[in-house]
Amino acid sequence: MPGKTHGHRCSPTQSADAPRFSVCICTRNRPGNLARALRSVEASTYPAHQIVVSDDSTDTLTREMIAVDFPRVVFLEGPRRGLGANRNCALDEVTGMHVAFIDDATLSTDFLAHMAESLKHVGQHPEKLIVTGYELNRGERVYANATTFLSFQSRPYQAGDQHDTVVINSTVFPAWLFKLVRFDERLRL
Repeated sequence: MPGKTHGHRCSPTQSADAPRFSVCICTRNRPGNLARALRSVEASTYPAHQIVVSDDSTDTLTREMIAVDFPRVVFLEGPRRGLGANRNCALDEVTGMHVAFIDDATLSTDFLAHMAESLKHVGQHPEKLIVTGYELNRGERVYANATTFLSFQSRPYQAGDQHDTVVINSTVFPAWLFKLVRFDERLRL
């Protein structure tokens, strides 16, 4: 298929029932930030099953950088219709049991290991669980909390409150969920 580069996929050495994470990165004209994000995934203590980059860039710098420096990454030309469409493009290539969208953020080296551990201890149906954490943004922790219409977080949660949102850069979703629900491509963020 034109616009797609497939490298071999990263695969963990864990047991067959261990969580397999597809890490999806949607980007646009930020090859430096993308390179840092990709290096953080490669440095993970729990290997990603797959890394997918969907690129909405207006130049070829990102494609060229991926081909030279990150040949194992699945590279996709994005649809250039906004972030929702770009996320859906990445989802079309997911082969893992769980999906993490990190965009141009960097992962802590133990993020996937913590997510795998959380999924292991949930009980009978870890494939149905969405696990969210926090994002460190300019030294501030950003937690899941209530949102406004445009998904901006509007209040902190108190102990015992039910979470209404996730912090997408620190959330792991079951892959099957995106067979039922996709990102709204009318919202062009």
